[in-house]
Amino acid sequence: MTEHGAIKNISGQAAYRKGVELASEAAEKISVIEDNDRSLVAVVKGSFDYRTEIHNYRNGLEKSNWDCSCPAADDGSFCKHCVALLLQVVGLPKGRTKKVDAALEKEKQQNELIDYLLDLSKEHLVDLLLNEAKRNEPFQDYLVAKSQSDQGNSLDVKTWKKEITAAFRVRGFLYRGQVGPWAQEIFATLEILESFIVAGHGTEVAELLEHAHKRLETAFNNLDDSNGWLTEISHEIARIHVKACEQSEIANKKLVKRLFALEMDSEFDTFRPVAERYGHILDAEGLSLYRKLLLEVWDSLEKEPDGSFGYGNSRVSSARKALALAEKKPKEFLEVCEISFFFAEDYKSLAQLYLDEGDKRKALEVAYEGMQARPNHQTRCLREFLLEIFRNEGDHEAVLSLLFEQFKKEPSLLAYETILSEAGKNRDIWDQKLQTALLDNDEDEKRNPYLYEQPASVLAQIFMKQQRLTEAWELYERLPFGERVAMQLARESSASFPEKSIEVFDAQASALIEKKNRKSYKQAALLMRRVERIARKADKQELFENMLQKTVEKHHLKRSFIDELRALGWVS
Repeated sequence: MTEHGAIKNISGQAAYRKGVELASEAAEKISVIEDNDRSLVAVVKGSFDYRTEIHNYRNGLEKSNWDCSCPAADDGSFCKHCVALLLQVVGLPKGRTKKVDAALEKEKQQNELIDYLLDLSKEHLVDLLLNEAKRNEPFQDYLVAKSQSDQGNSLDVKTWKKEITAAFRVRGFLYRGQVGPWAQEIFATLEILESFIVAGHGTEVAELLEHAHKRLETAFNNLDDSNGWLTEISHEIARIHVKACEQSEIANKKLVKRLFALEMDSEFDTFRPVAERYGHILDAEGLSLYRKLLLEVWDSLEKEPDGSFGYGNSRVSSARKALALAEKKPKEFLEVCEISFFFAEDYKSLAQLYLDEGDKRKALEVAYEGMQARPNHQTRCLREFLLEIFRNEGDHEAVLSLLFEQFKKEPSLLAYETILSEAGKNRDIWDQKLQTALLDNDEDEKRNPYLYEQPASVLAQIFMKQQRLTEAWELYERLPFGERVAMQLARESSASFPEKSIEVFDAQASALIEKKNRKSYKQAALLMRRVERIARKADKQELFENMLQKTVEKHHLKRSFIDELRALGWVS
């Protein structure tokens, strides 16, 4: 096996690919500390600076051992940082440094091919095309459709509807793993239909895609779509349908009636909202008819006791909003929102309408109103809208103020770094201001851990970025933070604070063992192997021995876990 093959074999395809990309980016991302016959040690720059070690690798990777302070290596994996470091010694795989030459060679070959084809006789070209058509069914279908179009003939819609029906047919019930292959067949059919548009059959393709959409809805109840394949198919139908309508000869009135029926009756959003997706195709008369049809449905809706429309009428409300946006009527858009419902995106759309009209004051007023009205985690679109305005005007104080207010509500390392990048020469002042804001944050405030990070966790990450590890551990003792950040701190500082790091790893290993499954047992054992290495380097082997003894005594009845320890040679 080649050196690169051995690396890929021990790291896995995904880590190997990422490691190659990392090693290809820039040599300065890898700072080698030690390189001798026994050990290769370096700091590899990623989201953080990771200490990466590979020992005894010159005797073969299968006999070596390694360690990295990144999260991916917690389970003992040969991570992308290990791959990148080793590639500094053995070199990048062949071809990585020849991308430009390969591109130039490909362009040269393409030009030579063009010259070759231009010199061929018509008979020879026909033979080439027919041979390709025999082995490539989609290409053959395209040639047939193109020939019919050039001769003034229409596409055989009836036959193709049968083909589409067959492609969408579900026999019995398709489980999750069976839906992918079924969907790929449909994508192949849709690809053929798209080629027919180029051949001049946009009108027929639009009709066929509407038929495909009906078949999609029929298939919905006969398969497990937890992987989202039906949504992907719906999006593809929508994309090609717009393209077909752009190239079709369907009269605007007829097209409007078809689209309106699809918008109102479909379970999927394939054709919604019509005004947004097809507004550039419909003429003034078509849009006028669409408005008439939509208002007739709107007027027939039943109102709630307070005079508003409920969520059950969201389809019609969304259509009216899209029409108001397409026709640039902010007053109508506002009226629809007030009697249906107002999302953060609605505030942003309304603000954009006012901005397009040149009324910046009103646009800012609406955007700020939306920031106050919606939950914090839903207002990102509004923040981005305001930030773009302020940045375009060069109003850095307004940018910093908006980012800071959001940081206090939703602290994160990314938000911290964004503010510092905006602060310019005042970076140090803002650095202190942000850290103070985190310390002043209500320590007892309840935060949804799926939406927000605790202030202490963010401050600990900042300390780690700045290599203020002592302060990070002091913060941990005072305000224990989340498991993820605690593990990150333990990895980053295992050399400087071995006892504290081992304490964190011990707690995490115990939690894994309590999950009582083979995967967790293996991860716990690998964590213990990391503890053993840390203790040995710090000349504190007794820390690991105490941990091992305590763990074995507590979990000696868990035979699968003890087997993992036995495989590492720690128990007999």
